[in-house]
Amino acid sequence: MFTVDDAEQTTERSLRLAAAVKTPTVTEFEMDLGAGLDEVFVSANGKVTRGDEVILLARSHHEIPSTVTVRGRLAGKKFERSYPVTFEPSVATSLVPRLWAAESMRRILG
Repeated sequence: MFTVDDAEQTTERSLRLAAAVKTPTVTEFEMDLGAGLDEVFVSANGKVTRGDEVILLARSHHEIPSTVTVRGRLAGKKFERSYPVTFEPSVATSLVPRLWAAESMRRILG
């Protein structure tokens, strides 16, 4: 949101608005991981701007998919790309089940 409460803010807010308009954005954003993942939580809400991070948490009792396909619209044109999925065991990956559970509870409780 861009609001101007003070005349001194006009230049700074105008520059922020211009930067936001010029930044490439994927709209109608979707991620396709195929079948096998349950209760998927994605941090993107249909729109991803250049430089944004997209976090995906999911539960699965199957193999991790080998690719993820990203779809949407970029500059008004359909956009689709596939990326390989890699699994890197680390201390951080051991936290994923807890992060998924916390997000699940947050959504259940509203």
